[in-house]
Amino acid sequence: MGKNIFKVSVFSLILLLTSCNSKIPEGPVRDYIEGFSIKNALENINSASLEYYNYEYDSNGEEIGKAYCYFEFDKNDENNPYLYLYRTYEGTLIQDDGIKEKEVLQYINSGTIYGCEITDDARKDLKVDKTKINDSITSFFYKDNTYDYYRGGLYYGDLIKISAEKWHMNFSINDDGLLRYTLVNDMTYEGAIFNTDYTVTKEGMLKNYYYDGVITETKEKMVNTIDIEYNVNLNKKESI
Repeated sequence: MGKNIFKVSVFSLILLLTSCNSKIPEGPVRDYIEGFSIKNALENINSASLEYYNYEYDSNGEEIGKAYCYFEFDKNDENNPYLYLYRTYEGTLIQDDGIKEKEVLQYINSGTIYGCEITDDARKDLKVDKTKINDSITSFFYKDNTYDYYRGGLYYGDLIKISAEKWHMNFSINDDGLLRYTLVNDMTYEGAIFNTDYTVTKEGMLKNYYYDGVITETKEKMVNTIDIEYNVNLNKKESI
């Protein structure tokens, strides 16, 4: 479950990125999409907090697995970056490594470097520097860049650019001025039904995300939600 419905060959990325927008009908949605830019996202977003939930349910609707993640960062001062991560796993969503709880804090403050990780009550100090912390923050935006196609993070701009020609009818501008994508009762993949609803900022960054999928034969269900706040004042942690 949770397969990505937007798939594209690396070899066709350049063509798609340079031509697909022209085939989207003129109007607010096309104008919004054409404004997406990883450069603007990196320049205009200097802090964020994210909450993620993932649930799995059995055929009786009973919760059998849960994962939770909270992540925040601040890069307003490039010389003093900060990030904090907390995540938990339960039931069927416990990872292969068996970890149930993890907490990570890394920051630089006036030359003082702090890095610590707690995994299931086992604490260890981390050797970190400014480059390592900033790289971790950049991965919030994207993890991979191929032919100027940025992917793997919360920057959805290029993903939308290469998929909007096919899916433009599912996009709209909501009352908050965000680009919204909705897909209801999708049966693209045989044996499963999916629903997707997410919003994206003018820079192309994911803002809110909802996704559920049901296996039609077993009635097993998965639900994902993500909520992100950008350019927020964080109550930064000094230790964990």
